[in-house]
Amino acid sequence: MILLPLAFAVALAQAPEPPLAPRPSSDTCEIRGRVTDKETGRGIARALVRLNKAGESDALMTGTDDDGKYEFKALAPGRYSGIVDAGQFRTTYIPAPLVPFDSTGRPYVVLREGEKADINVALQRALAITVRVVNEWGEPLAAVGVSAYSTTNANIFHRRVTDDRGRVRLFGIPPGRYIVCAASDRVSSSADASHAPRERFLRTCYPSTAVDAQAEVVTLERSDIEGLEIRMRRGRTFTVSGSVLDASGVKAPGGSVSFAQFDRNISSSFGSPLDAEGRFTIVDVPAGEYAIEAAIGGPGRPEDRRPLERGFQPVRVDASDIEGLVVTMAKTVDVTGRIVTEDPAVPLQRPAGYAPLFVLARTAGEQLPMGEGTESAVASEDGGFVFTGIFGRRIIDVANVPRGWYVKSIRYRGEEIVDIPTEFKAGQDPSELEVILSTHGAIVTGRVRYPRIRRDGAYFKRAAQLRRRLAHSKHVPTAPATTW
Repeated sequence: MILLPLAFAVALAQAPEPPLAPRPSSDTCEIRGRVTDKETGRGIARALVRLNKAGESDALMTGTDDDGKYEFKALAPGRYSGIVDAGQFRTTYIPAPLVPFDSTGRPYVVLREGEKADINVALQRALAITVRVVNEWGEPLAAVGVSAYSTTNANIFHRRVTDDRGRVRLFGIPPGRYIVCAASDRVSSSADASHAPRERFLRTCYPSTAVDAQAEVVTLERSDIEGLEIRMRRGRTFTVSGSVLDASGVKAPGGSVSFAQFDRNISSSFGSPLDAEGRFTIVDVPAGEYAIEAAIGGPGRPEDRRPLERGFQPVRVDASDIEGLVVTMAKTVDVTGRIVTEDPAVPLQRPAGYAPLFVLARTAGEQLPMGEGTESAVASEDGGFVFTGIFGRRIIDVANVPRGWYVKSIRYRGEEIVDIPTEFKAGQDPSELEVILSTHGAIVTGRVRYPRIRRDGAYFKRAAQLRRRLAHSKHVPTAPATTW
């Protein structure tokens, strides 16, 4: 799966007719160009080009002709962005932005009165991996999830389920290096752990290993890969049991429990019932990282007739059953906030069609996959947001910050809390969170050099790690450009 800005990633079930445009005049604008195959340079017929104007929700759409050419006429002056793909229900090419990110990080073009822009887009051909999943005797396994994970981009993964012949075709994949793994549904709840199975198929990576680091990397270059076979491994499973207490320390039989499991880039969860003593039992659990979340009361459960309480407990299963686990809930609180810019004269502008800003409240001290335990709040157009029902110590962060901007400050009750775990308790002064974004940061340039480029890819791996650290840095000091 490729994560793109929100308007880019949503495929329309049926493309509406493009809005009728007024007759061209000398002060209207045009965007035209050609969509081609990145490798061959040939035009792609019937490709779909979507165009978004900043400040407008409706997109203009047009298809390419037999030579891959497209054209938008009679456009009003303004800022435009867009997305290009192979067309409805066609996965032969990887979607791409109409305007790639430039040196300033802006994926849009600004048109002035009467201006015409020529924008050509080269699409990368999509590839596929065909996999067969079998047991230790070579018999096909049906309804097994198969995933391909990029070794270089955590945002790219693809997942499908095997058919009755144990086969699956993962398609729409960009060229790159991938780890391919198979996994069946894992855990379930039970009132009697003594009847739980103690062995089952475990997550297995190609060709037949339970450890990602030992998997054979599959490289997609110019053609599909056929005939991969994953022989699934069996292994020991375990039981996780315990009880849930409310904020006063009393057992909470009326509460609910969800058990989340993680598989690299994806996660899933299911609910488990509590008995009359507030106890739960999860069976058939392979070794790995999990999380238990408990809740009682609140608007979603009016029958409880009590304010919302929630609890969260990470669980790591290694080599034995876990018994007597206690999940203690806490009273929750709603927290409001606002995102503002450091300089009120410089408003925050996001490209048309991009996902809104998200404010995140991560559970302090827990590093679980997929951001489990993280609460999110969507910022409105005026920057306001509300966290509903959060509790405990949290670290506040912001997602989808436009390029060229960074989080300069996050303040709560008059104190700076960037990267500082902050306790949110019911009954405290409901002060607003204030998030300040700024563009006044340093420009850092440089080159990563090593005496030799190792064949194992260490050069590229270390360089990528350094780039990620810089990209995620929240504090960018105001200083002259620096070279290292």
